[in-house]
Amino acid sequence: MRALLITLFVFYNIVASAQLQFDTSLTPINTIKNYLTTANSGIFINAVTYIGAKQSFAGFNDPSKYAVINSGIALSTGNIYDAIGPNNQQNSGVRTFGPSDEDLAFLGKNNSYDAAVIIIDFIPIADTLSFDYFFASEEYPEYVNNGVNDVFAFIIKKEGEIAGKNLAVFANANVPISVDNINSIKNNHLYIPNSTWSYNNVKRFENNKAAGERSLQYQFDGFTKLLNTETAVIPGERYQLKIGISDIGDAYYDSGVFLKAGSFSARGIRPTGVDFLKLLSENVKWELPPTFHLKSANSYGFSLKINYDTDQYALRSDMRPSLNQLVELMNADNRLLLNIIGHTDNQATPEYNLTLSRNRAETIYNYLISNGVHPNRLSFKGKGQSEPMYANTSETFRKENRRVEFVLQLGD
Repeated sequence: MRALLITLFVFYNIVASAQLQFDTSLTPINTIKNYLTTANSGIFINAVTYIGAKQSFAGFNDPSKYAVINSGIALSTGNIYDAIGPNNQQNSGVRTFGPSDEDLAFLGKNNSYDAAVIIIDFIPIADTLSFDYFFASEEYPEYVNNGVNDVFAFIIKKEGEIAGKNLAVFANANVPISVDNINSIKNNHLYIPNSTWSYNNVKRFENNKAAGERSLQYQFDGFTKLLNTETAVIPGERYQLKIGISDIGDAYYDSGVFLKAGSFSARGIRPTGVDFLKLLSENVKWELPPTFHLKSANSYGFSLKINYDTDQYALRSDMRPSLNQLVELMNADNRLLLNIIGHTDNQATPEYNLTLSRNRAETIYNYLISNGVHPNRLSFKGKGQSEPMYANTSETFRKENRRVEFVLQLGD
């Protein structure tokens, strides 16, 4: 008996020294890049937006032996640090006074509270998007089928689409994964209960150290097993993935969703012409502008915040940061080719505006050359007033039309 107690004491002290850890110090985009993707993920992250309480979204590390996931990102309906065990409460939870979310309210068929939502704007370079995750909740087991079914979703949509598709569902069925749909009775092959921890009764974990470790590591009363989702995507197109979780029906009893580090990836077929996105993601600390879009099988177009004063083509000082980023982009690989296209508003004759737009493009061309980009990799032209972004009905719109656009290609 004494030997058994010593063994258990040593085991649980080792687990306690390797406790679940959360990191809320990074920006949303760096949290995603550092914890969810790798250089080989086949994903080009454009932008990341987080909506919710700061303490509800984090990167995490779980170094314990029997962890479902050892590291990744986590979102909670409460304070994510409250997920740290031991599991010594049956009703742990706090209000974050976070927002409601219409998508999650619809899926949960009740009011949404304390939502935490991360939106990832990305471009895949292969045709199958995939990631791994698990769900955990304090609503297990006593609040199953009691109208407070905390819910989460992975909603993906391609740029230009109005409605998205929820990926947090059972395969071949439009049934969301939730407390009510995975528990000790329903789909119990996917459910892991979490025992209550007591330092006075560690002997009961003698033959199930995995259960003892979970009880010591996590406050949540139950988990799903490791789950995977995947969906077809079009390589090179721009998508948004909305990862969201919310209290449903009440504002307490926390739940969380955990995504596995490095599992957010695009795999499968990689068409010719999109591989240079992988090159950029690995070599350039450059956030794609919101206008970045696929133009053809092997070229991308984008605009930068380079807007000219009326009847002017000289560079302003506020243009230089964007242009310096463009120099960095072009220096990532000498196969990158760039076409520079100038535009104007309609406040002069079409002939005059065509010349002015060409001068604007040539100014950028000369700036890039003066900063080390070889002229053989650059071209420029003007389109005058022929392709406005907005109707030229106000100075605000005319300013947006006085711009330069870029088309990026990967040459031989």
